[in-house]
Amino acid sequence: MSKQCAICERKIGMFEAEYIFFNHVVCKECSIALENARNYDNQEARSFVETVIRNPKIDQSIKDSLLKANCAICGRDIYRSDGTRFLGKFDVCVDCNKMINSIKEEGGEATKNFVEKVCNEERIPQEIKEKLILLQEEKNHYDAVIMKHSEFIQNMIVTTGDLKEDYTVIGPVYFQTSNKGLFGSSLSELIRKYEDEIETMKGKGIVSPSRLDWGFIYGEWSVGQNLFEKAFYVSTQELKKRAAILGADAIIGMRQDIDMDTTGFQYFYLQMYGTAVRFEKKEEECNPHN
Repeated sequence: MSKQCAICERKIGMFEAEYIFFNHVVCKECSIALENARNYDNQEARSFVETVIRNPKIDQSIKDSLLKANCAICGRDIYRSDGTRFLGKFDVCVDCNKMINSIKEEGGEATKNFVEKVCNEERIPQEIKEKLILLQEEKNHYDAVIMKHSEFIQNMIVTTGDLKEDYTVIGPVYFQTSNKGLFGSSLSELIRKYEDEIETMKGKGIVSPSRLDWGFIYGEWSVGQNLFEKAFYVSTQELKKRAAILGADAIIGMRQDIDMDTTGFQYFYLQMYGTAVRFEKKEEECNPHN
């Protein structure tokens, strides 16, 4: 069955080559024109872009791939399709978006310097500055609560089942991580953060120090058990922190989902979730948040 080019609308023959551009099928001629438009600044490229932009039948994702914008934070040129919309209206590049996510997830000196630099730039919209300051304040508050109750969090009960003690359900808690892409960098940061604790567990034989096959435990796939155990450990710790912020004493019904990258099985995605609860008995004694 023949397909239609998403740009020129010409039917593509059964034995004719077809190309995929941002999930749209295009013919060979339009594919070449798109490549030229994204890589060269000449009259032919500008004319093609203008034709595409003015055509109401062409999908907006294709138009965005040809429309250039300036990152609202660092100011460098980007294609709208390659960046991210911050606060629903500001185009930001991948690098700046990564720093914004770091404010929320990691904190630290690098993100502090980033926020200060943004606030000192007059050309950056005030709305962006205020939002970044708010994110930083929320992260600082989160870290302060965690630091204050670190011992309580470390000893928090996490179980895959239920507890006999009477409790009140607060709500679900969730954390995800991966050793691939943007999440991969976050996992590396978390592993470094918990490095001392993990080394202590290795010394006690709780976490295996060598590369082992955990396929016999978790299914037919195999990955480095050491890295997976680290991901499992830091995910559990982060889950407890989220529960503590809610004023919980324990997490029940903890579950994990493991997704493997089917292109080679060297990457995994780990999602962990459970239900945060507060004990009804001895509430004042058990919960330091009250």
